[in-house]
Amino acid sequence: MRVRPQIRCASRSAALACFVVFAIASSRSSIASAQARGWAFGRLEPSVAGDPFFVAQSPTYTRMGNFAARAAIVVDYANQPLVVRTTVAGNPVAVFEHVLLAHALAQFQFLQRVGLDVALPLSLLQTGTASPGLPGVAPSNRIAAGDLRIGARVRVVGFSDRDPASLHVGLALHLGFLGYSAREQNVTDDAVRARAFVTGTGRAGVVRWSVTAGFHARPQTTLPLSLDGQSTTVGSEIYGSLGLQFVFAGDRFAFGPELWGATNIAQPFQPLNRHAEALLGITARPIPWLELGLAGGTGLTIAAGTPAFRGIFRVAVMTDGVSTAPERTREISGSAPADAAWGPRATTPTDLAARRTTATGDAPATTSPTGAATAAPASVPLDDDADPDSDGVRNSVDRCPTQPRGTNPDPDRPGCPDLDRDGDGVTDHADLCASLAAGAVPDPERRGCPLIDQDGDRVADSQDHCPTQPGTPSTDPTRNGCPGLAIVEATRIRITQQVHFAPARDRILPDSEPLLRAVVDAIRAQTSIRVVSVDGHTDDVGNEEVNIDLSQRRALQVMLWLNAHGVDADRLEYRGFGPTRPERPTTGLRRRALRDARSANRRVEFRVLIAPSQSGVGSAPPTVAPGPSASTAPRDTP
Repeated sequence: MRVRPQIRCASRSAALACFVVFAIASSRSSIASAQARGWAFGRLEPSVAGDPFFVAQSPTYTRMGNFAARAAIVVDYANQPLVVRTTVAGNPVAVFEHVLLAHALAQFQFLQRVGLDVALPLSLLQTGTASPGLPGVAPSNRIAAGDLRIGARVRVVGFSDRDPASLHVGLALHLGFLGYSAREQNVTDDAVRARAFVTGTGRAGVVRWSVTAGFHARPQTTLPLSLDGQSTTVGSEIYGSLGLQFVFAGDRFAFGPELWGATNIAQPFQPLNRHAEALLGITARPIPWLELGLAGGTGLTIAAGTPAFRGIFRVAVMTDGVSTAPERTREISGSAPADAAWGPRATTPTDLAARRTTATGDAPATTSPTGAATAAPASVPLDDDADPDSDGVRNSVDRCPTQPRGTNPDPDRPGCPDLDRDGDGVTDHADLCASLAAGAVPDPERRGCPLIDQDGDRVADSQDHCPTQPGTPSTDPTRNGCPGLAIVEATRIRITQQVHFAPARDRILPDSEPLLRAVVDAIRAQTSIRVVSVDGHTDDVGNEEVNIDLSQRRALQVMLWLNAHGVDADRLEYRGFGPTRPERPTTGLRRRALRDARSANRRVEFRVLIAPSQSGVGSAPPTVAPGPSASTAPRDTP
């Protein structure tokens, strides 16, 4: 005799928690083998309506709006899912020889992140032979509904149908306490069961994958499946599933294997307590809103509920903004309303009825790009086999009947071109960062994504030997992106040495060429830098006008050097300030301190400008033949 746990819920707000606690507490109770009765022995838990796999979890959320509804019917045939190995005429007894169940599934999705689902199994056929070794358990000849399943899944990160990897969590409750079926009908545990699971899934090109791990809390039943004392325990268990699919023909067909299994936590991994099945399935989507699936497989163990063969047929309906009613008249002069993130939405029956006009009637007014009101052309009745945009997709399935699908069609919207939300030239289905532009420095290994650059020095972290310290590009991998002679900052290219000139002249000394080459490398690597101003400065010794002229001539010579070594002339300008902008003040200083301050003030700076300077002091001369790259910073003697 089984004793049902006594649990009280203090408030309605605790109802969900009570369900879970009740299921776990129920798993402690047991049914003696001599008094064994039926239970929900069906091992197949079909995936949620709209998922691409038959058993493996792979939540797909519509990107056409904030709500979607999906429904499915799954027919499941199992051969010999329960065999008692007692000897009758020398053969094991198949308590269940043929079992046929149907599952009605529905799912509702919100905000592209949350999915709520329901499932109701229905036993249509049970045949077999009652076994003297398993009293109280026998096939039922009545059609009966099983435990109602309600569930919820939440997308944590990523989209399973777009990203290489995504993460989801879920909870499902089987409401066996409702009492509309008896245990003798082998479709209910007559108690609450609970499932909690986590799923990793994703898609890369034509490959779709899924991995799920979870815990199933349920009441415990012990069954003698052989005369030699061996038994199996049906109760709380850990379970998991694996799925792999290959998708082709524009997502219209998919096929691949699935593997799932479980083991009872009371007697884990013992031969009669471990369940495993393998399945090979194929799905086809003849029209955008309809999916058909067929799968077959075999049991890999002999646990209760594991069949010798299993066959599955599935039909699913997707109403992700797609009309499921045939429409003979279409508007070919306008387009469907636009979705903020994913472009034109498909026309629903309500939208179409509200906007449809007759071929001879007045069409509603539209607004031209300039704001002037114009009369929209009347809609024209069009046969479903027509192709108004000549893109090879007939009107009955074309989601964009007035817009050709182009060279990059959208696999989710037949007849439509793929979108490019971030405007980086990579269409969304090929873009691994669909909402983030690739930018001026795209990642060569992740199409459509910008390079990750923590320190902002325009050297990707994957290639940056010093990823947290701003540096400069280098052909030496051990120095690439590390602080060197030239460091790119927000408003300047900072140099760690000074540019040396001949005393009182504008001739650059040879020892400064490595520094200037570093500046060239930095400018050429930073494609976002439009203009660099070479600014010359002197100390306060001598005539101010003479010093200003000297600083201009020195800045000009540095600019010419940069241009001659590979920096475009239109990215350069020069300015001379003489002693008017000292780096360090000299007032009140004497001897060594004064010498050090004047040495710091004799310098060349490289300012990063957004647009060419309007100072009029100087501009770049005609381009000189480019040469190797360089980098810079000046020191001069007046």
